[in-house]
Amino acid sequence: MKNLPWSLPPITLSFAITAIAAQPITVIAASNSAAINQMARSVVVRIVNPGGSGSGVIIRKLGKTYTVLTAAHVLASSTTYEVIAPDGQRYTLNSTTVKKHPTADLAIAQFESTQNYPVATVSTPEPLSEGSPCFVAGFPAKTVAMTESVYTFTTGEITANSSHPFADGYGLVYTNATLPGMSGGPIFNGNGALIGIHGRADAKIEMQDQSLNPSIYVKSGMNLGIPVQTLFNLIPKAQLSLVKPTLSPNPSSVPSPSSADQALIGDLMAQSNFKVRQNDVPGAIAALDQVVRLDPANIIAFNERGSLYLMQRNFLAAIMDFRQTVQLDPNFAHGYYNQGLAYLRSGSPREAYTNFKQAAELYKSQGKTEQYRATLEQLKGFSQP
Repeated sequence: MKNLPWSLPPITLSFAITAIAAQPITVIAASNSAAINQMARSVVVRIVNPGGSGSGVIIRKLGKTYTVLTAAHVLASSTTYEVIAPDGQRYTLNSTTVKKHPTADLAIAQFESTQNYPVATVSTPEPLSEGSPCFVAGFPAKTVAMTESVYTFTTGEITANSSHPFADGYGLVYTNATLPGMSGGPIFNGNGALIGIHGRADAKIEMQDQSLNPSIYVKSGMNLGIPVQTLFNLIPKAQLSLVKPTLSPNPSSVPSPSSADQALIGDLMAQSNFKVRQNDVPGAIAALDQVVRLDPANIIAFNERGSLYLMQRNFLAAIMDFRQTVQLDPNFAHGYYNQGLAYLRSGSPREAYTNFKQAAELYKSQGKTEQYRATLEQLKGFSQP
């Protein structure tokens, strides 16, 4: 593929349109594990202390405060922990911020940052049938082969979903290959939504090289996780980024913003527009952060925020926002086009081509001739993948 000039800006929408009607959320296709992996990589963190390490997932952002969900046993000591964010930045996670579930092996903790990190989309309680795909991500401890703790993404399937949780709140059983250090890491379903937290595994007592790490052992292949609905005892649903059930979604299950919220959303959108004109991009993003918390189905806000992330060269955050627009509306051609730009500028031409091609098809079918021609110009720079 040829490199294209990056002269075309992302397609933005007028701030005069302040909100859209809530629609069923169309999540990532079940077969697209690469897309789920990319999403997971942007929200999974490593939690370390002098005695060991574990994993966690970012589930909430309020101002500069990020909330991490993990297994309680990862935060078992009273020491000070360090969180390594997806971009490699390190933050202090003090034990005083830890809030543990009263009966389950689940905990949340917080760190402060001025960076803009994505948050995981949390699944509302829904049936999880045996045989459905699931994905576990985290940072395993060192082994003979893995001499450093690196981000790891594994595929598997649900083998059991107990209606009566086992000890410590565990109820999900799945086949993913895991290692110590991945405890506290997220479990995603085939649509990329957070369905649980990984924490335990059946194991044979067969050690690897004990001089390297005596806690590494051979797994029998079955793992245990805590279902995500247990989280709602720690954080109210309203403070999380939720996705509706993927089976028989009901549009009315996601309420539209109230009239008061609609007025506030209009003010925040106008505020963001003003801050952009003042070259205050972080301030504009902060205003849009509030919009999407008030109205998680606001395509315009996600599209505008993604465009601002693209201006900052925060390609991962931009891709996540543009992807959210097409999850909300699969016919939103601008979302695919802007994803194409973000992938192209991040050095991922294959993904850029795929999104530009999808945008062109939608623009053509929707009779948007000018945008269709502009997208064709983008595609001319690519050889067929």
